[in-house]
Amino acid sequence: MSSRWSEEECQKATALLKKEIFDILGDLSGTKVLEIGCGIGRFTKDLAKKAVEVHAIDICPLMLKKAAKRIKNKNVYFLKASSSALPFPANSFDLIFEVTVFQHIHDAKTFNNSVKQLKRVLKPGGRVFLCGVLKPTPRKSYSSIYRTVKEYKAVLYPLKLLKKKRYLCIEDPYTLMLFGS
Repeated sequence: MSSRWSEEECQKATALLKKEIFDILGDLSGTKVLEIGCGIGRFTKDLAKKAVEVHAIDICPLMLKKAAKRIKNKNVYFLKASSSALPFPANSFDLIFEVTVFQHIHDAKTFNNSVKQLKRVLKPGGRVFLCGVLKPTPRKSYSSIYRTVKEYKAVLYPLKLLKKKRYLCIEDPYTLMLFGS
């Protein structure tokens, strides 16, 4: 999770974050999920236990290799892909799931393409879950760009913000957002 904290702190923080996330998501039975930026599969296995199918993408082959080694669920499919060029047909997923990925997309064109792609592959009536560090005003750091809730509402339109919760993950102030029709 981070080199700033011990493995024990990371595991505890991840468990608490998962509880918050899955409380917001509710029942996922029968749901086909696209996980953007799965990394080593920190959330993938939990999604697979609750959903009928999970397509977990990442741009890093090493992360995908680690995730595939850890997660053997038959309903999980790993694929090297970018959120800005999704290799799936339109209307493919009931839920698109992202945790701390979009805050690392600095380039506006890539970010806008990613949002267009996720809206393209989302089924009518589907939902989008986003989780990351947000700020009241946009601000860049060396590794993150902090967008506002207002910016996400604008780019995800016509989806509406259904649920929003602030959550302190160790010392990172996450905002958990669920969008849908």
